Parts: sequence; structure tokens; C-alpha cells
Amino acid sequence: MNVLTISFGLESASDRLSRDLKGVGTTRRDYERVLALCAKHGLYAHGNFITGSQDETLADLHTTYHFIQANADQLASISIAHMTPFPGTKVWDDAVKAQLVDPHTVDYRVLNLNYAPHQSVYLNQHYPEALYETAWKRFVRLETQLNDRYYHELSLLKDIEKHRRYDIPTKLMQTIQHLGWQRVGLLTRQDPWLPKEIAGCEVIVLNPEEPHNWETLALDGLVLYHTLEETRTPEAVLKQLPALPLLVIHYNMANLYELVLLMLGKWEEGVYGLRRRRHLRYFTLTAIKRLLTQEGWQLDAFSPNPFTLPTLDYSVLQPLQAIAPLKDPHVVSYLSLFTPALVAQNAANTSSNSRTIAV
Repeated sequence: MNVLTISFGLESASDRLSRDLKGVGTTRRDYERVLALCAKHGLYAHGNFITGSQDETLADLHTTYHFIQANADQLASISIAHMTPFPGTKVWDDAVKAQLVDPHTVDYRVLNLNYAPHQSVYLNQHYPEALYETAWKRFVRLETQLNDRYYHELSLLKDIEKHRRYDIPTKLMQTIQHLGWQRVGLLTRQDPWLPKEIAGCEVIVLNPEEPHNWETLALDGLVLYHTLEETRTPEAVLKQLPALPLLVIHYNMANLYELVLLMLGKWEEGVYGLRRRRHLRYFTLTAIKRLLTQEGWQLDAFSPNPFTLPTLDYSVLQPLQAIAPLKDPHVVSYLSLFTPALVAQNAANTSSNSRTIAV
């Protein structure tokens, strides 16, 4: 469908106020459900919210603020609008009726969805404007915090998504076919953009948080699709896995672009790219190899996935590379093959050096 972003008119996280504003029975639970669906299918959710409406209570205001905070990992961006009465709307008619706005004296220039203290039309009847002014500043600060990465890197969004949605799944399918697997388990919390069958190989999507009967599944191998990055205890996840070959996909945090952003103090996490809000761990190839070696697997082969940003002059980064040499600084992610250590040791062609996956 070539869809990247969906914009939702959430308006308020208060069920009562949402019903009053929109005239329909959407609830906070509905909002959480659609945000979870967007996250599952790799779609970016933009939420539009309104504050300062005539019937909004202080509790309603708090509910909306905390809803945004609680769902920051699933909202790509948000927009906060001050409830503004525009002529011809019900909000305008109600405001005129309540004598909150005078059609003959109102300054129409301030009817613009932004809030300017003591200038904008203030409609709320449940808390003083001085309190709202403080609350508005906090909402705007939260809006800026969430939106910073999204809008600053928006021009790169399509390239980053092409890499995630097409390049990586294509390489993964080619690798599975090359290995000759007939039945593979895909351990992931997100949409891997893969078909249910790859050249005769059945793909079974598994939830990493649920127990599985590995003997019944009869798998040839497992794919960990960013699984270890989205858990607090990757060691515990690995301990529960059977002694099967693993294809591990993870981002490379030794990528020069990410290091430059870190040095500039721009470490905001978003819902896309390498620094996702849902990621609890970050890895390099060395770190992922160390982790799996400790848990009984051996790195057999790996395939780097380079991604060069056209807008970044990499020549200026040469001094950084001289000070802190990095392995594969242009690699954005790795697809690595790990085999159980005992199996690898007993294999006749086992080598002490890992090789590059050929696909």
C-alpha cells in the first residue's frame, strides 16, 4: 500500500470528553488498540490532541498528558491544539451562547489553534487560565520532545524504511533458502515483512514472551528478528531456546552516523531507525557475539548490511575513525548465523574464524 504514517484525531484520552468532542463512543482502550496495531505492522502513528475545551476538567487534562507519556514508544509524533472557536462551528456557537467570545470584538488573528497567554480565546470553565498556561507549556515541551527526531530525520524516512521493509527481508529469505531450511521459527514482536512460506520453507511466527513446545514444532532453525533488542534480559530469552541454528538480525550501534548524533547530544529515540523507543538493548557485532557465546552458541557466519546516508559527508568523520577505529562503520545492521557450540565443535568443517554469509 506504500503507507508510512497514519494520523489519528485522538483529541482526548478522557472517554467522556472524547465522546463529547467527537460525538462517537471511542475510548482510551480503542486508542491503545490502534496504536498497538500500527506498531505491529510498522506504521507510524501521529496523534492529534485538543486541550482547553469548555468542558475539560483538570482530571481530563492530566489523563491526556499521561496517556501521551505512556504511549510515547508507539507515537511517532503528536500535535497539540488549543481549543479554538471558529465561526460556523458548534464550538463557536456554544462559546457565543456562554458569552465567552464576542463576535463583534474578537481578534480573528488569534483563532489559530495555538495558545498565546492573555491573547487567545480561553473557553475552559473548570480551571483557571494561569494553571492552563503552565499545563500548555508542559504539553508543548512533550510535543517537541516526541517530534524532534521524526521531523529532523523525515527526509531519511523512506530510505530507512526501504532498508527495513525490503532489503533485510529479501536477504533473510535468500539466506534461509541457501541454508535449505524447510521449517523455521520467527521469534519477533514486530512485523518482519516476510511471507508465510519461502521457497518451500514454512515460516512460523512465534511470540518471544510465550512458552513453546519446541519438539512439537520440529524446526530446522530460528530467526531472532530484533528480538534481543526488545527485551530487558536477552540472556533469559536465549536460555529458553532449543539447540538450533539461529539467524540473528540486529542493528549496529557502532554505525558512524549514530555515533555522530551521540556526540552532538542528539540521542532522542523514535519509533523508527536504529534508536527505537521500544528497544531496551543496543548491540554491535562484537557485543552480540559475546552474548551468544556466553549462552552456548558460536558465530558461524555473518552478513553486514551497509547503509550510507547521501546527506552525510563521511570524509569529515575520518579523524573520529583514527581516534576510535570501528569495525564496519557504514554497516547499519547485521544478519548473523549462530550454531550451538557442541554442534559446531563436532562439525568436520568447523573453522575458528567466522565467515561471511553467501547468498
